[in-house]
Amino acid sequence: MMDLRYEDDFQRLRTSFLVEAAEYGRVGVTRFVLDFQAVERPWLFSRKIKRPSYLSSNERELALLNTPSWEIFNVVMEKRREHCVSRTFGIKEYTGFLAYSARHGWVDMTERYLALGARVDGLGLSSEYRQRPLLGACRNGHKDVVQVLLEHGASACKPALETAVQNGHFEVVSLLLEYNAEQGNALTEAVCKGYRSIVRRLIGRGSYDKEFLQGLLDRAVEIEDQAMLEDLLEYSRGARVGRVEFGKEVKKEIVKNKA
Repeated sequence: MMDLRYEDDFQRLRTSFLVEAAEYGRVGVTRFVLDFQAVERPWLFSRKIKRPSYLSSNERELALLNTPSWEIFNVVMEKRREHCVSRTFGIKEYTGFLAYSARHGWVDMTERYLALGARVDGLGLSSEYRQRPLLGACRNGHKDVVQVLLEHGASACKPALETAVQNGHFEVVSLLLEYNAEQGNALTEAVCKGYRSIVRRLIGRGSYDKEFLQGLLDRAVEIEDQAMLEDLLEYSRGARVGRVEFGKEVKKEIVKNKA
């Protein structure tokens, strides 16, 4: 068990509890942790790297803390104004918080950060801020967040659709298609992953040449996906895709082998 007589251990443990409570959106717990022995053992912060080391770690955790709660956000901002005096909190920082909120599916905070001026497509300045918030939401299947971002003008260029397809999020794929998302390699990804419902959704919205379709047919044969092969053959029936009859024969062979 940690001996909390040592100030370093106490400060670090209390800060870790603060981060956990805030990220889970527990308002009461967050306030309790902030007030816990705050008189006897006050919170100590410093951005400068110096001894004891918890001074800088406390300051960093407070500055970068994320939460799904608007109430907690405002409580934390009060503390930031008091203790993170060498930092600014504006568009750059809010954009970083926006990307985190999008990845975690926090719809309310996504809207709040956009209202505060966060850039809907990221800033493209450094690894911390350059990721487009839409991609994180697509990767994790947060449809409601994707909706908010698109309504605020987020770019639906690739790889947004490809990212949703790779992770099998049908509803997100459908939503992106409504906003005419750039397809890129989305259909190929769906075929390779075996996502039949997504493949059907994509081929219903796109126009593909016979050479491209032939490659998809070959891939469906290669992975022995009968249902996928049937869908692709049905779509390509009027497109004069080369070697379609060969594909049908292969399909029969697959059925026979599985019998």
